[in-house]
Amino acid sequence: MAERPELPSDDEIRAKFQRVKESIVTENGAGAELDLELKVDLIANKVSDAASTTLPENPLTKLDDRLDELKRKAVLAKARHDKATKLDVAEVDSSSRNARASGLGLIVAYMIMGFPLAGAGIGWVI
Repeated sequence: MAERPELPSDDEIRAKFQRVKESIVTENGAGAELDLELKVDLIANKVSDAASTTLPENPLTKLDDRLDELKRKAVLAKARHDKATKLDVAEVDSSSRNARASGLGLIVAYMIMGFPLAGAGIGWVI
């Protein structure tokens, strides 16, 4: 993260304003000096207000907090999805076992009942 540049001292600011003031007075004449004093005071007040304010909260902190929250939600969603998938797999396993058992039951029933009925049907036809 980049460091905030250090603000110039009050003496440096006053010296810069004095140089600006002198250049404006020489260009515009002595009548502009009063208007210039007001502008210089206004700028000096704004600079001092800006220097006294604190830096806003680091925006990366908010982004990190938001990212942590999204990660937490993603982990919870993955856990719910995995649980649902396990339940689906268990349901498919039980239904396939039921189908296999029903199929075996029908095979045994047709063997027990089918052969005697087939023999009776053949005997009746002859």
